[in-house]
Amino acid sequence: MQGQPEDRKTTANSEALVTPDDLFWAVFNSAPVGMFIVQDGRFQVVNPQFQSDTGYDEEDLIGMDSLGLVLPEDRDQVRESAVARLKTQGHMPYEYRIVDRRGEVRWILGTLTSIQYRGCRAAVGYYMDINDRKEAERELEEVNRGMKNDLEVASRLQKALLPPVVTTELAGVNVTWALEPCQELAGDTLDFFLIDDQHIGLYILDVSGHGLVAAMLSVTLHRSLSPFPQQSSLLEQPLSGSSYRPPPPAQLAEELNEKFLMDPALPQYFTLIYGILN
Repeated sequence: MQGQPEDRKTTANSEALVTPDDLFWAVFNSAPVGMFIVQDGRFQVVNPQFQSDTGYDEEDLIGMDSLGLVLPEDRDQVRESAVARLKTQGHMPYEYRIVDRRGEVRWILGTLTSIQYRGCRAAVGYYMDINDRKEAERELEEVNRGMKNDLEVASRLQKALLPPVVTTELAGVNVTWALEPCQELAGDTLDFFLIDDQHIGLYILDVSGHGLVAAMLSVTLHRSLSPFPQQSSLLEQPLSGSSYRPPPPAQLAEELNEKFLMDPALPQYFTLIYGILN
């Protein structure tokens, strides 16, 4: 490949032939991505888009060390990646950061290919400014991190509603349990509680689906079913004083169906195993 050709003129009787070199330089100079030729580690030719992306004029770039634009922390990685591409003639791009003329750090996606330029080995490369994409990825990562933190807090709150994991003795019976949700938030919940010195109430329920929506309904159901201090519960039927009795299963099912009407727009339901152990 020779240097950039001079402008060719056409006459009324003849037409300039388009050579491979002509085609290359036409693409090189009009490409919407930054392109350059490096030889002996220095820029030899740069296209207009490269100048626009870096903020440098052509006279500033020609002869400059090609790693001079690269952020110092990324130079070893860029050097290794470039050598690997040139040895294997691979074209997989790699990401790195540059510092433009304004001193701003920008993310770049680029690669190199080995060529012959003016009779010697050189490399032609391109790079694309992906700073906007990286900024969007960073913002999305922050949002995801915030959501993950929220999910972790929600998961801890959900687990706090469950009875102690250790074996508990109620009415002369040892009770223990295990729950392994398939996601961070569970659509399942359970509880057991002392009714009197001879009876234990217990239930296990499973909300259809997974994740946040199922977990929200699961928590709501737990708060509705489980006896809490100073809070009424569907499983508490007042008798006298501070004593109570849980409703029979048919009555509980009827009350749940009235309290939690199924929405056709949100096909979500739950199943419940509920009983009283004497």
